[in-house]
Amino acid sequence: MTIPVLVGLAPPPALTDIINSVRNAADKITPINYYRQAEPHITLFVNTFPSVERVEDIVSDIAKRTPAFDACVAGLHSFGYDAATRLHTLVYRLEDSPELRKMQQEVVKQLNAIRTPEQALKHMHRQDITDEQRKNLEAYGLLYSAETWTFHATIGSFPEEYIDEVSKLAVEFSQSWKVTDICVYTKENNAFRVNKKHGLK
Repeated sequence: MTIPVLVGLAPPPALTDIINSVRNAADKITPINYYRQAEPHITLFVNTFPSVERVEDIVSDIAKRTPAFDACVAGLHSFGYDAATRLHTLVYRLEDSPELRKMQQEVVKQLNAIRTPEQALKHMHRQDITDEQRKNLEAYGLLYSAETWTFHATIGSFPEEYIDEVSKLAVEFSQSWKVTDICVYTKENNAFRVNKKHGLK
């Protein structure tokens, strides 16, 4: 048995409120939002693992060695077609920074070593992915490269015909905040929710 686990950061409270508000309003426009029930988060790594406990132990060790740092929400961004959901994904993008990238690289390095193949196998048979995406699946179990990951908090993934209308619901937002925790998210009713927060040193 393997378990899907996501490791990430909690967005600043003001951004969480905005994301939830946009999701609620989008329900009146589109019947589909792939991430509707997920707790707002900023992904560092997501995959399948042999146990939550092993992930928690690794993340706890990383957190104890990582100082708190400042991060910044840089505004609204659209990824366009998202191969992971086969919909169009709307997000709030974060500014890249040495501190954020170093944390993410450490998380990926350690957790990639213990991931199970289920997540990669879910996509490997697809005929609509590129050679680069197939290499990413082999390397990380992800369609996207962990090395060039764009940090973001997802509003949702929507059918293309609704994306412009949903985008109008989302206000521009920029804010710096202090990152003090790494969060481990597990699935509850098929949506990622915080399982545990690990405080940074």
